[in-house]
Amino acid sequence: MKTLSIALLVMLIVLTGCAGPLPAATQEIQATTAPQATQPPVVATAAPTETAAPTLAPTPTEAPPQVPLWIVYTGRDGNLYLLDHRSGESKPITSDAAALGNTQGNAYQYLNAQISSDGQLVAFRREVGIPVASGYDVTFELWVYDTTTGESRRMSDDLPTVGLAWKPLTHLLAYGLQTGQEYFALRGQVDSTRAKGIWAIDVDSGESMELVAPHNGFSLVWPVWSRDGRYLAFDEVVGYEGRGNFAYYDFEAQEYVHIDKALGIYDWSPDSMTLVYDYLIYTPTGEERIYLRPRLADAETPLSPDYEAGYAFWPRLSPQGDQVAYFAELNDTNEDLYTLFVVPVAGGEPRSLGEFEQAIHLSWLPDGSGLVLGAGSFEARQVVEISLQDGAVKVLADGDAPALAIPLP
Repeated sequence: MKTLSIALLVMLIVLTGCAGPLPAATQEIQATTAPQATQPPVVATAAPTETAAPTLAPTPTEAPPQVPLWIVYTGRDGNLYLLDHRSGESKPITSDAAALGNTQGNAYQYLNAQISSDGQLVAFRREVGIPVASGYDVTFELWVYDTTTGESRRMSDDLPTVGLAWKPLTHLLAYGLQTGQEYFALRGQVDSTRAKGIWAIDVDSGESMELVAPHNGFSLVWPVWSRDGRYLAFDEVVGYEGRGNFAYYDFEAQEYVHIDKALGIYDWSPDSMTLVYDYLIYTPTGEERIYLRPRLADAETPLSPDYEAGYAFWPRLSPQGDQVAYFAELNDTNEDLYTLFVVPVAGGEPRSLGEFEQAIHLSWLPDGSGLVLGAGSFEARQVVEISLQDGAVKVLADGDAPALAIPLP
């Protein structure tokens, strides 16, 4: 049996357990009052003056500063950091991370950080472990960090989210909710009366709303927006662990579409007409490869080779939609060494960009010039960039789980 890194398995497992108070299941928008904003230390313009009439030789002006291209990642100390890809400078978002069992006081863990498409907001899940006689009492908070002001806001005191996704060109944050043990209480099937939909919060107004109700009788988790914001894909929770069945909601047609099978890790094309996926449902079977599928049809086309002694996973479409990057394990030694490939969507021979240890969290740079991923042993994880032109590797930071804003069409 082949294995993936611990981080990938954690991502693939659908979280379950006791959850705190949850929003009522309704399709009506519900206004909620956001908790009072907190003001952690702020990381740091004079009004323009009128100038004289233009002269024949105007005074040169400085070029406007470049807008940062943010990459959020988890440092080796467990805290979240922002890396400005253009300047190479990093700054912390959090500073108090401490794993369960590694501290005598409260334990804090930060997960699933995501950046809005305008680069202004970073959403993340904060797990707070409070020591009790039996171990820890854990609650789940939703926080948002403003990259322009350096301020953080707690949006919810106890919201056990499963996946966070910013709608492109908005500050609307979609999320799934944990399913409790009672959801699986019926023998051989789930209890549809316990199903939860996809919810969202408008960070600017503080309004919470149910975006997609569980039409098909399953709880919905791991939301993924199409790049134009018209479609929202998600997993229908059909089992205790692993990826669920693929489904999506068309907000323009107000239609819920489901295909009654899991696609594994997937990505949208820029025009929202095609899906690329790997069928990696839980642990790899060795049969996984990369496929393309029209959104409106059942036919699928294999894109990666059928690796006899390996498998392919984690596909990502380029911002231009003409290439797919993915990982492949090319041996049967369980060494967790993955080769990064890029292949044209039109088909052809995949091109190798190098081999990386326990590589996951793959993303394209917005201009399509390279890819960013997390790689390395557990104690020495690094965020690295790989040039599409020549495969050159550049270490960006010590850490893992890099995330960039969703590419826009």
